[in-house]
Amino acid sequence: MNRLNKEQRTKIIAALVEGNSLRATARMCDVVFNTVLKLVPQIGAACGEYQNRAFRNLTCKRIQCDEIWSFCYAKAKNVPSDKQGQFGFGDVWTWTAIDADTKLVPSWCVGTRDAGTAFEFMHDLAGRLANRVQLTTDGHRVYLTAVESAFGSEIDYAMLVKVYSSDGAVDTKYSPYEWQTVASRLTWSMGNAIAAAARDARQQILHLVAQAWNEDIKDLDIVDGNVISYKTEESIPLKDMVVYGLPKPDGKGWIGGPIVGRGNFMPTYITGLDPETGQGERAAVHYTTGAQAVEVEVDMETGKVEVLRAVAAFDVGKAINPEMVRAQMEGGLIQGISTALFEELQLKQGLLHNPSLVDYRIATCVDVPPKIESIIVEVPQDDGPWGARGIGEHAMVPTIPAIANAIYDALGIRPGSPPYSSERVYLAMVDGGIVE
Repeated sequence: MNRLNKEQRTKIIAALVEGNSLRATARMCDVVFNTVLKLVPQIGAACGEYQNRAFRNLTCKRIQCDEIWSFCYAKAKNVPSDKQGQFGFGDVWTWTAIDADTKLVPSWCVGTRDAGTAFEFMHDLAGRLANRVQLTTDGHRVYLTAVESAFGSEIDYAMLVKVYSSDGAVDTKYSPYEWQTVASRLTWSMGNAIAAAARDARQQILHLVAQAWNEDIKDLDIVDGNVISYKTEESIPLKDMVVYGLPKPDGKGWIGGPIVGRGNFMPTYITGLDPETGQGERAAVHYTTGAQAVEVEVDMETGKVEVLRAVAAFDVGKAINPEMVRAQMEGGLIQGISTALFEELQLKQGLLHNPSLVDYRIATCVDVPPKIESIIVEVPQDDGPWGARGIGEHAMVPTIPAIANAIYDALGIRPGSPPYSSERVYLAMVDGGIVE
């Protein structure tokens, strides 16, 4: 029997770790499907043996536990009657413990969701820890006795019980009405409403002081939290007005108290679309323009694409909160990388074959480029608050074409539509005659 050498095994394992399917790995590594299938249990056994040996005397501080559902053979309701009740047919649960600080998984256990598996799981976890820890689980009742049996009193334990309820009512007194949280327009639309409310509050304050001081409102201003008079040079802190009020000009009584500013915003100048041409004089509230550039590296043996560096530049009109704008640009870039390299709905005859995050991969922290540069451009929007315009979905739009062009620049081929997975890029290299 032919045996895989170390180099071949390493190549197969690398492809599997990257999230490729068994069949994709077989094609990429030029081996038959059953070869990969037989290697998987050996990989699992080796990893299990290493974890069992190395994960001892761990100095974790905070451990979180949960159970992850899956199924073998078929879902429980579809398991044939002759196989009902047999482990490995129907529901299977993976009990996991994760270190909240390091994300290490010190213990896991595959079984049913009953007291027996809970006891096995907790005793295994307790045997790997070197000190007292803070342990958190969900509200599954079997944890109560399992935790006490495994740890005794040497544990700080709490159950996190989730309560799902809603009365459906929205109190617009504290959460003012907004049409929808869509279209990357909240800074623009709500910002204008807030600015209007602030102007209204300012006007009320100046009117109140003008009345108390018997002055023309045009001679008053608010500077550094104080109302000042350019005519008499009097001043009063805003907080004093609210707390103590102001004496009336005739000295009989007081005026003042809390100021509530009100404002709203409606873009009444937006036009509709011509039914014949599909165009309008001003059919969109505003446009945010930008660009991205990426530097990628393609592994010629596996087809894996890694983004080494990314630069994003967007005209946001005015960056009211520059750090949040940069975070939005970086977050959108990562979402764009996720769409470009990983995310895919696998449909066969109208049925979705990857309906969970187990099979629908998204970008994680390990996929973030080592270098990201965010460039803020500020050309004020004519109707934006202080010139600001939206920067939401825009930040992920250019990423796919940027990565596609970078792959073309590196290989001289275009691997078709996204996602540009290792398998798709490798097979494109084979079709292009770049690799054999």
